[in-house]
Amino acid sequence: MGFGDALQKARKDKNISQEELAEMIHVSRQSVSKWERGEGYPEVETLIEIARNLHLSIDTLMHEELSRITDFESISSLDTAKYGTKLKTVPIETIVKAYMGTSPVNAKWIESVFHDIDFDKEVSAIGRIKIQEIEAAQNEILATINS
Repeated sequence: MGFGDALQKARKDKNISQEELAEMIHVSRQSVSKWERGEGYPEVETLIEIARNLHLSIDTLMHEELSRITDFESISSLDTAKYGTKLKTVPIETIVKAYMGTSPVNAKWIESVFHDIDFDKEVSAIGRIKIQEIEAAQNEILATINS
């Protein structure tokens, strides 16, 4: 559930109208409506006020946004059981290209998910590629993880 949905649910659970919330946090009703439609985010100070007034943590409101992985080098921190299944939908060539340009820690994580792939053999078969191809492969993997 994204921020807009979480905000709307929390507000409705507390029987607070958009107008009432807007007054509580000193913004316009249109701002609250825009956030709930997923068309933007409040400033940090306003986000803190929202959390305070709705008696929620910022993590509760922003969980989906905070859990997105935006840096390929962070994938080694992911739960292989949870994300491994998602990654099995990515073409093997894309996995290997991403693997070619990653850190040893990430490479081990990828190998643990795809233990049936002989990465040395696959890397040799692909040969030299441009960094843009590696980055494109890594971005495809990130998109899959975050979907």
